[in-house]
Amino acid sequence: MGIVTDLSMILTIVFSLQKSLPIKLKEVHRFKTILMYLIFIVAFWNVAWFASQNLHSFWGKMSLASGISTLIVGFTLTEAYHNYINKKRASPLTTYLVLFAKTALLFCIAQYSTTLIMLNLG
Repeated sequence: MGIVTDLSMILTIVFSLQKSLPIKLKEVHRFKTILMYLIFIVAFWNVAWFASQNLHSFWGKMSLASGISTLIVGFTLTEAYHNYINKKRASPLTTYLVLFAKTALLFCIAQYSTTLIMLNLG
């Protein structure tokens, strides 16, 4: 499940940075809605089940951090979020929360990826 979680975090960060990427992901964009549902399911499982069962261990805490940051960044990619932002101006707190969540997500990706590489190569 670590590989699935890592891939969902990577997809979330790629989708969130899609406008600033030098390449356009047209083929992936066709499946973005389905992928976002899968990402939300994985992130919710990460928080609701794995983290709640293993909060005493390091990976339980990592699961909680990665799940919450994936949910926050993923929510900013939804149409409901953009409709809310268009109706009301985003407060600086919202902007900083999203920036913090993206940064936390990048750190979680680095931790998960490094561990998975070490487990598979070692």
